[in-house]
Amino acid sequence: MATALENLDSGIRSATVTNLVVEHGPEVSAAIPLLSKAFKDRSPRVRDLAHGALERLGQGLSADEARDLADHLLDSPGELAVRSLLLAYYNLGSGNFGSGPAPAN
Repeated sequence: MATALENLDSGIRSATVTNLVVEHGPEVSAAIPLLSKAFKDRSPRVRDLAHGALERLGQGLSADEARDLADHLLDSPGELAVRSLLLAYYNLGSGNFGSGPAPAN
């Protein structure tokens, strides 16, 4: 997938980002560096898809996964991607920081 994110065809790069959040896609830990790379893509579409993918993955994190990511945030080469995941998980403004996602409206 890392190689596909370097392809000259933005359609291939976009499809690769989309494939990172399919049901049987890679684990979050494997997706973070790939989505971090996609955040820096020259195509606004690829960058937008990466943002959406991180938001979706973040909403699906368990409390333990979120805590582990937060504990190692500054050590992560994909710090921006991890921050996006955690923002989606904690749903800033919900008052649930530290307790998981906000309840559905």
